[in-house]
Amino acid sequence: MRPLFPRFTLLLLALLLVAGCTALPLPAPETSSPADFIPEPAATATPMPLITPDPFAGAPGVAPLSPSAAAIEIAAADLRIPAAEIQVTAVEAVDWNDSSLGCPRSGMMYAQVITPGYRVTVLAGGKTYQVHMDTNGYGLICNR
Repeated sequence: MRPLFPRFTLLLLALLLVAGCTALPLPAPETSSPADFIPEPAATATPMPLITPDPFAGAPGVAPLSPSAAAIEIAAADLRIPAAEIQVTAVEAVDWNDSSLGCPRSGMMYAQVITPGYRVTVLAGGKTYQVHMDTNGYGLICNR
């Protein structure tokens, strides 16, 4: 007669193996009634107004500068003379070939983009100067 212990052990291991491979029961899903469901309002897209800044607006509460007034300020600062001694003789809207505003300086690199701006001719101290500007009010005397 053979001993029952090895057969019993083998049977017990087989049962444990089968029991370990079975799936666990899933919890019952929570049910909700239609009265419990409150839909959120759909988000609606509100178009934002397109705001184009005035390039010569200056700071809030300050009167905007025209290209002529900006050119006078630039020339007065560059020439170190009072603005009252400068007069504008011509204003021309221009598209500069790059960000040098038509006045490239050696050793400098400039963005290669069309830069809209102005060429303003001013008279100061009996001499004529060209003030080249962008639309943001930045400029310089080009033919100095």
